[in-house]
This record gives sequence, C-alpha cells and structure tokens, in this order.
Amino acid sequence: MKKILGFLILLTACLAVSASSAIGAKTVPKVATGVGFQALVAELAAAYRETGGQIEEIYGGQIPQMVCQLGTTGGANLVISDNATLEDVSELLTFDRYYPLGDTVLVLAFRQGLELKSPQDLLKPEIDRVAHPDPQKAAYGRAAKAFLVSSGLLERVENHLVTFNSVPQVMASLIAGEIDAGFVNRMAIRTFGDQIGGYIEIPNGYPPIHLGLVTLNGGDSDPGLGGFLHFIASPKAREILRKYGVKP
Repeated sequence: MKKILGFLILLTACLAVSASSAIGAKTVPKVATGVGFQALVAELAAAYRETGGQIEEIYGGQIPQMVCQLGTTGGANLVISDNATLEDVSELLTFDRYYPLGDTVLVLAFRQGLELKSPQDLLKPEIDRVAHPDPQKAAYGRAAKAFLVSSGLLERVENHLVTFNSVPQVMASLIAGEIDAGFVNRMAIRTFGDQIGGYIEIPNGYPPIHLGLVTLNGGDSDPGLGGFLHFIASPKAREILRKYGVKP
C-alpha cells in the first residue's frame, strides 16, 4: 500500500512539473507558406533568427494541399500567402487575425535569346510555348489567366499555352529553355533572374494580389508569437518584402 501511495505521489508531482513547464514554455512560431513564396519566407525567417528569435518553417506544394498538416496540433501557427488562397482555405482552418503585408505584381519572364518589350510580343512568330501556373492552385495562375482575358491575348495565344502546377515549375522550364515565356512573380525573378533573358512587370489587368499573414490555432493570443509579429512590421522585414516585390 505504501509503495502504491508513493508511486501516486511521484506521478502527481511529475504531472505537475510537466504541466508547469508546458504553461511556462514559450511557443515557437511555426510559419507555413506555399512553394511560390518559399524564398521570401525563408529570408524573413533567417533575418528573424539574426535578432535572436526562434522560428520554424513549414513548406509544401500549395497551401490548399497542406490544410490537414496545418490544422493539426503542433502544426503551423502562422501562414503567409495571398489573400485569395487564404480565403479558399478559411473555412477549413481557424484564422485568428489577419496582418496585411503588401501588394505584389504579375511578371512575364522570357528565356535567354529572346527580347520582349511588352506582353503583346507574345504574338511574335518566334514565341511557340507560353506557360502559367495552374489557376486552380496558384495566385499567379489566376492573375495570368485574368490578364490574358482582359488584354484580349487569350484567344490569340491559347494554342501556345502550357499549364504547370506552380511558379517554380514555370521558372524551371523557362531556365531549361523548354518554354519561351512564362508568367511568374517577383520572388522567382529575385532568385533566378540571372538565368533568363529578362522580364516585364504587369501592374494591372487582373485582380490585385494582396499578400498577408494570418495567425491560426489560437496563435493570436499566444505571447510566444509576439516577437515575430513585431518583427514582421519592422523596417528590416519591410526591406526584405520590397526586395521580393511586395510593396507595403
């Protein structure tokens, strides 16, 4: 009987210490994003670590395909993506608060050996294959499709269009010379711009692309996330965002 009582006392003490540690533990920010914004988020995370902060990164293909992973306990407590994607998954995840990061633009990039002055140059006879990300999966795919429609180019280049899952896949095919031109974003240009012929920014002709950060899984009330949320509004973070084409 004494052994049983001793075991119960020890077990109770261990549980109390464990609970106390859990309560006192500081939550580490875990930020998730889709493959199209990976380079941007990686640089933001690296800069935050330089300030002494801790952060984990979760990368995948596209945010909608990551929903099960993000919504579980121990999953992400922060998500960075475009507003349209966030809205698509808002009914599947519990968002606490939205923080706007800025606007970004659609970019038309072309392979080495070509020179395009405007999107209308897609009609040149030497342009055989033009790619864009899947409009069902990627913000820049939706923007590209909307732009092609609004500019009157869609019907004229439709037979030359190729669809890829994501911006990185479009960029990889462009670098390899498998396509002549492709719709991407400034983040891809920032990372791989020296391996292509050039690019043209397209400021309008499609719904604006707003980039934002959301807290989820109760993260907005978690003091452990405060450091990163403060950092994301800092001049250093804004400098990184502008470098990747995101204008606050």
